[in-house]
Amino acid sequence: MKTFRFSLQTISAICITILLLNISNTRASSIRVRGLISEHTTWSADTVFVDSTVYVKRNASLTIHPGTYVEFQGYYALSVSGKLIAVGTEADPITFTSHDTSGFYNLIDTSGAWHGIRFEDY
Repeated sequence: MKTFRFSLQTISAICITILLLNISNTRASSIRVRGLISEHTTWSADTVFVDSTVYVKRNASLTIHPGTYVEFQGYYALSVSGKLIAVGTEADPITFTSHDTSGFYNLIDTSGAWHGIRFEDY
């Protein structure tokens, strides 16, 4: 039977490498969302693709983590009747944008736009 001997420095380097790989992959993801949010929900993915208007009901909340990129795939809104908690930081801002930005300059045509964040009272 072969015996392997590792120095404390080698073992530490291996552990740190594994830890860093796990940390870097914890949020390396994307999700697709649509429709009704009727309970407390958190968007913690790197990228959130919004495929239709999202409605946050009165007794529900939506939390969006810092560093999240929210991309609306069409002329959809985030309509909030409950609570929206979206606090980015200078280092990790929350970005809201549209998939197609070509029509942002045209106020008549809705292509290349999203319908914004709307606070409603249902």
